[in-house]
Amino acid sequence: PNWASLNIRLGMQVDVALARPAKSLGNWRSRLRDLWNVAGVADASTGLPSITSHYGYFMSAWHLVLAISGQQAHIPEGWLRFDPTVEPPFALPVFLPGFAGSLRCSTSGSYELFVFVGTLPGLKLGAGGCDYPGMSPITAAGGRLAWECSGKQ
Repeated sequence: PNWASLNIRLGMQVDVALARPAKSLGNWRSRLRDLWNVAGVADASTGLPSITSHYGYFMSAWHLVLAISGQQAHIPEGWLRFDPTVEPPFALPVFLPGFAGSLRCSTSGSYELFVFVGTLPGLKLGAGGCDYPGMSPITAAGGRLAWECSGKQ
């Protein structure tokens, strides 16, 4: 997963980058059925864990979510930005401390940020070069923010 997330951040197409870890993650998910004991290295002939087996190693797969959405946040400075690496339409997860939601974009360039859990503080928001006008209001679970851009700003 780290190889894929790094290469997505470096500009590789998402589907190309995800093809490499698909074999390894497929082995853990479908064959071994053990996503809690992912190893850094598996035996080439058996697919069984070989080196660096650790209960938290699987968490590197979460880097993919941030790489695909291009999420960058600096809450103390009051901003949250996305530079998605996939073409619209899309719905991508958004995770911050104490917050979970999704960012959606239509083919027309309209964006929506949905709040599932927690509260989104007032922030400067931007996605794909399209900024939310002004500061976002404080938005609680069940809330939604929407904005449009006819072209990139």
